[in-house]
Amino acid sequence: MYQKMVLTVFAICGWDDGTMLITDKFARAEQPIRPDGIEERRNQCRRPQDHDSSLLDKIPLDSRVLIIEGISGSGKDTFQRYLKKKLEGRDVYDYSEGEVLHSWKQLQIEGILKLRVNFLNLFVNYMRDVVSRDENAVFLLNRFHLSTYASTIIQQPKLEKEYDKIITVLRTLAVHVFILQLDENDIEKRSRHPERSGAWQKFQQQIAEKDSFRDRLERQQRLILEAARRQQIPYSVIKLAYELEVLDGQVRISHAPSIVHSGVLPRELLPREYFNLPFLGTARNPWEFYVSLYHYALARDAASVLVSWMSEDGRLDFIGSIRNVLNLGVNDERLDVLIGMLSEHVDYSKTHIPNVTKDAMRKVRGTRVGYYTFRFNQMFGNADDVFFCRVETLKQDLVTFFERIDAATDELRDYVLHSDKKNISEHLHYSTYYTSDLAELVLLRDRALIERFGYVFEQAENGSPKRSIEEPTTSL
Repeated sequence: MYQKMVLTVFAICGWDDGTMLITDKFARAEQPIRPDGIEERRNQCRRPQDHDSSLLDKIPLDSRVLIIEGISGSGKDTFQRYLKKKLEGRDVYDYSEGEVLHSWKQLQIEGILKLRVNFLNLFVNYMRDVVSRDENAVFLLNRFHLSTYASTIIQQPKLEKEYDKIITVLRTLAVHVFILQLDENDIEKRSRHPERSGAWQKFQQQIAEKDSFRDRLERQQRLILEAARRQQIPYSVIKLAYELEVLDGQVRISHAPSIVHSGVLPRELLPREYFNLPFLGTARNPWEFYVSLYHYALARDAASVLVSWMSEDGRLDFIGSIRNVLNLGVNDERLDVLIGMLSEHVDYSKTHIPNVTKDAMRKVRGTRVGYYTFRFNQMFGNADDVFFCRVETLKQDLVTFFERIDAATDELRDYVLHSDKKNISEHLHYSTYYTSDLAELVLLRDRALIERFGYVFEQAENGSPKRSIEEPTTSL
């Protein structure tokens, strides 16, 4: 079996309207601060690294305990094999979910929940002893404390006091947790495991009599994330996508840079510990941006917040819709309508959501800037230290970026330069959509960015329409 694994981090990466990418792909938007002393131990354990390695390569080198968490079907076994391969040269203590008392086969044993908590208390102290005496040791666990919380402590709260002892010890170790997450629409399909035995299928049916299969897993996934946020143990949220192919009966895993759009995180919300890393952003011709915004967003979801607001529920055409977004910082009445449609907070653990809050949108009032300038400023703030790729020359600029940070390889160059575009929309050359007044309004509202990047309003070649295919532009 050949499995191509696509690794994605929520709320950090994307290619849209002025997107920011930090080169360490597995930084978590809610990364907790490490306890005192952990950083020093991680530096002692660090191995030499190639400049083109991603953070996924670095985390195993910096950690002494790697824990893989997630609901059934999220890809834990596959990811464990992948990480073990990354740990070649280390003394790897790897444990399956059954070996840490988290197999479905053990759930029907009377007293298993209390036994599990007692066992994990013994086990976490054992890990502490091993890593203290063997600097080359690393533990690789399939399920541990988060699954215990979601499946055990929730059912028997009286065990929480003993459970807290586990968390206390984990906080003293160089731990990193990978939380594998499924989209809500994929949970039932991916978690059914039709390849598993009849006993497993029967066990799931028995559980479903008390609680719906999907509801139970959605709840477990939510509980795992909530516990991770509270416990102050470093973690990353990952989504795995697979392409399956049978090949010589062997399991082979490969990965390539891939970004799944899932909302964009403004720079100010990134963990401070990653601010020393190179920042990469995208910029594009504002006149082209608004055409792509209108056509991509309209085709993708006409009922989304932005499309509904700018088109006034579909009553306005391109000119009227774009005039609304250009007057975002001028027309207070329309701005109030948009603010009323937004949420107070953004849940970055979910995908395909409006990623601008009411408070963020209020800041545009009276600025007299257009939507593109607003989003650019919101994303990057002071962008003097950001390397910008122009969408018009995205692939070439991206290669230049990797060369500047000494991360370019022949394989990476080939991947970037020859990859197909994703999430595209098709429309005529942008100039054919504008009246002279609307084109002038773009210049007025987004003048600072137009001058910064030297953009001009270009006519279609030979005065005739020209087909162009554009990247996605917004997630609001």
